[in-house]
Amino acid sequence: MLGMEWNDNLSVGVETFDKQHKKLIDLFNAFFASIQNKEGKERMEKVINGLKQYTVEHFKSEEDKMVLYKFPGYISHKKDHDDFVKAVIDFENRFKQGKMVLTIELTNFIKDWISDHIMKIDKQYTDFFVQKGVK
Repeated sequence: MLGMEWNDNLSVGVETFDKQHKKLIDLFNAFFASIQNKEGKERMEKVINGLKQYTVEHFKSEEDKMVLYKFPGYISHKKDHDDFVKAVIDFENRFKQGKMVLTIELTNFIKDWISDHIMKIDKQYTDFFVQKGVK
């Protein structure tokens, strides 16, 4: 299995968010590589934390624009973001406590969530933000 690769199908038509999604994919790939390389716990914690922090920053960026422009799907979109952050924090805590081994199954969950979220959820705001002139 490979990590994720950016392609134009993942574009949401908003340059700022596309750049953030590309960075998120890069961070996911670093996470995946750390698992494949069986890196130490300390390194894995740094990679997980970096992925989590950037995800939270990206979600805030989207949510701020949704509030500013009164995006009608804001509440459900924010809930999807919040659910993902809770899941990642749970994974992180269980890993730190030694209760979870990071596996390919976990990376598949995160990869699928990122891909599905961009393709199905984020694409719902494309026309709205493009019409508002958001770049």
